[in-house]
Amino acid sequence: MELKFPNKNRIQLYLEDYDIKVSLKSVERDIDYLRYSLYLFAEYDKKNNGFYFRQEDLEAASGALRFLEIAYLADNLSETEFAKYISYGDADLLKGIAYVPLLLDSIHNKKVIRFKHENYQKGTITETSLRPYLIREYLNRWYVIGYKTNSNELRTYGVDRISELKQTNEKFEKTQQQDVKSLFDHVIGVVYDPEKLIQPTFKVPLSQKRYMDSLPLHKSQAHLFDEDGYAHYQMEVVHNYELEQKLLMHSIFLTVTGPDHFLAYMAEKIKEINLRYERQILS
Repeated sequence: MELKFPNKNRIQLYLEDYDIKVSLKSVERDIDYLRYSLYLFAEYDKKNNGFYFRQEDLEAASGALRFLEIAYLADNLSETEFAKYISYGDADLLKGIAYVPLLLDSIHNKKVIRFKHENYQKGTITETSLRPYLIREYLNRWYVIGYKTNSNELRTYGVDRISELKQTNEKFEKTQQQDVKSLFDHVIGVVYDPEKLIQPTFKVPLSQKRYMDSLPLHKSQAHLFDEDGYAHYQMEVVHNYELEQKLLMHSIFLTVTGPDHFLAYMAEKIKEINLRYERQILS
C-alpha cells in the first residue's frame, strides 16, 4: 500500500498492513509528538485529503529524524539472537560512545566539562576545559563541539580520543549569537570555516545518476542538467578536508567542473595521487 498524502485513517490502515494495531487516538498522539516534540509540522492538502511535509521542514528536522532512526534500530535489533545476522563495517564503531550520555547532559544543563584529549598528529595529550554546545556524528564517529572556557574559539574534539571526562559544577550561558548547530548546515564532516564557503559543481555519468540522487554527497546537492551523457550537480558547502575526501572517494566516476579555482585545486590533488602511484610502480 503506497502512502501518499496520508490522513489519520490511511495511516491506521497502512500500519494494519504490517500487523500493527493502533487506534485513531494513538495516531493523533503520534502526530502531536511530531509537532510539539520534534517541531515537525505536517501541512494539510485539501485536494488530496491528507498531510505532507515541506522539504525545508524535513531538512530542518533531519537531526531529530536521524535520532528516531537510531532509536528504531535499537528497539528492533535488541534481540541478541539477531546479532549473528548483522555484519558491521567498523570494528571500533562504539569507541567513546560511553561518554555520549554525560556530554548530552552537560549540554542540556549548560555545565562546563573537563577532559584529556589525544592529538594523533602531534602525539600529545592535553587537558581541556570546554563549554559544550553540540555533539555531531560523522562516519560512525562522535564529536563534541563547543567553546574553550578561556576563549571564544569554537573547537571540535573526537569523542574516541577523549579520556577522564568530568562534568563540573560551573554553569555557562548560551547566547543567540552562538547557534552552533546552524553553523554546520553547509559542512561535510566536522571542520567549519565560514570564510571557505563555496559552490562546487561536478558531473557523473548518467549510469550513476540514480545512485547520486538516492545518496547525495550533501543535503544542498541539486541536480542542474543532463548533457553529453553526464548528470551535472551543484552544492553549497565549506571547503574542508572532509569535502576533498568525499570527492576523491567518488573520483573513479565523479569529475569536478567548477568553480575554476576549486577545479584547479582538485586537479592538483589528483596529480599528487598519480605521482605517488607512479613512484610506487617504479620502486
